[in-house]
Amino acid sequence: MRRHLPLKLRESHSDAEGDVEGSRHTIRILLAAVLALAVGLQVAAVFTTNVHWDEFALLHLADLTAHSGRLEAGGRAGLAVAMLIPLVEGCESEIEVIRRARLLWVGLTFLWLAGLTLWLAHLAPRSRTRWRDAGFGVALLALTPAWLDSSLQVRTDHIALAGTAWGGALLLLSLQRPGLALAAGACFGLGFLGSQKALYGIALAGFLTAGVTLREDRLRPARETLRCVGLALGFVAAVGLFRLWAGANFDVAETSQVHRPLDAQFVAQGLSLFDFYRNTIGWSQYRSMLTDLVPHTLLAVALIAATLHALRTRNTNRGALFLACGALTLGIGVALFHAAAFRYFWLTLGVFLAAAFALGLEPILARLPAQARGTAIVGFAALLGIPAALHGAARLSDGQAVQRESLAFVHRNFSAETAGFHPESGLFCQEGAQPLPTFFSQHIYKRFAGPHRAHHTHRLLQTFRETPVAFLVQSFRLNQFPPDVRQFWHENYQPYQASVFVAGRRFSGTRGESANFELLVPGRYRWLPSGGATTLAIEERVLAPGESVTLQSGPHTARFVETVPDGLLVLALNDPPGEAPVAFYRQP
Repeated sequence: MRRHLPLKLRESHSDAEGDVEGSRHTIRILLAAVLALAVGLQVAAVFTTNVHWDEFALLHLADLTAHSGRLEAGGRAGLAVAMLIPLVEGCESEIEVIRRARLLWVGLTFLWLAGLTLWLAHLAPRSRTRWRDAGFGVALLALTPAWLDSSLQVRTDHIALAGTAWGGALLLLSLQRPGLALAAGACFGLGFLGSQKALYGIALAGFLTAGVTLREDRLRPARETLRCVGLALGFVAAVGLFRLWAGANFDVAETSQVHRPLDAQFVAQGLSLFDFYRNTIGWSQYRSMLTDLVPHTLLAVALIAATLHALRTRNTNRGALFLACGALTLGIGVALFHAAAFRYFWLTLGVFLAAAFALGLEPILARLPAQARGTAIVGFAALLGIPAALHGAARLSDGQAVQRESLAFVHRNFSAETAGFHPESGLFCQEGAQPLPTFFSQHIYKRFAGPHRAHHTHRLLQTFRETPVAFLVQSFRLNQFPPDVRQFWHENYQPYQASVFVAGRRFSGTRGESANFELLVPGRYRWLPSGGATTLAIEERVLAPGESVTLQSGPHTARFVETVPDGLLVLALNDPPGEAPVAFYRQP
């Protein structure tokens, strides 16, 4: 019997190993399937999710750069604009360009997540659960509605986040191979060329690397000096090479952020903008996200409790918990400082929480009974996964329909040289013919709420008359302009199709009356009564319903040869009028 016992034990052990390996294989298959599904849903949402105004503005900068030869980076170094120029050259459809740009950005997004996973896994290089913990941290970031919406948008943040994630990972790996610090610095430099928000990620990477180095008791002055030098050289090389390339291919002003990314004037403007946001949106968008962050709130409470327990018991998890709490505190500090508290900033803030909870997961689970750990993980997976799946499915409803139809209507009915106006510069395929800059809320406030309000109002209305501007595309920001500008638009532009307002006038009157009016745009105008088949006389020409007449810009007189309940005299276009006005943007 004793001779056979070791054999049975070996067989039992072999069977157990086979079961474990089989379970791991099944888990890998499930993870691969989930990842493939996530990629598929992200790609599908490219074609359905409503385009954000920041996307239009960024593509507009690329279009301006392509037409002028001058690098228009919008206060940034310009890497994102340079990447988008091939997509806007000769474009005919803004929506198609944005879709192609989004597909490129989907690649950037998954490159970022891959780098983030590698980064988080090497925060605890000796842990057997490091890849599980890293995946958990990434899931906490990505399985939120704010991330699902914002990650799909074409933003400079993606470059900053991808650069800092890979830079953070390589900086940790340089503990073993110091030469990798050079590559880490280059990644940080590329991130910075995307957006100055990369500084937040670089700060987190520096904090975590210092913490891991001290925690692992591996501080070696000679090596650290070599790593710091490599890090600086990599950063300077990336930024310097881009400057040389930009200078060789574009006209770059000396005052551009390409040359002076953090000069005093830029910092002062940024702080002034923060003051504007503090006094307008405040924390309203963050408050609207609180219900989506219940799992994160529960984990934060558990992390603090585990840290307090570790302080009392002096257990071996103290280092990881202190580092986790430090990352969480740093993230809170960034949130308080960065007053542009929009939903999309979760892309950056979520990285701090991902790092904190990847570090804190194992110590938190260690406080639970062994049999409860699996239940806790499954419960959290459901708490994260179910809302994310529902929101991900909701993104597949066609939120681009109004935008697509509005911009297609413009291209069908107006030449590429015809001027129109959309506050966020959504008409970037109009061959640079748009006479007005991008108007975000802060720009409107600065121009029309200050001491020079009357001057800027006069200049704006003069531009509309002299250009002339033939149509408007709706935006909620039109209502942020002063009342006299809104009244001017109300009188001179009429809702025609989807989100498009067309130059023209609205008439109603009693038989025998007359009305003096002004037209801004010369051209052929069509009479479209809506309260019955009524006629209208313009000067001496009597217009039957649907009849058109050529008119010059300037003053005119309308005579009511019969009572007109309501009607439009608008530019004669190929398309008939339809349902209008319809909101151009869909609020999240």
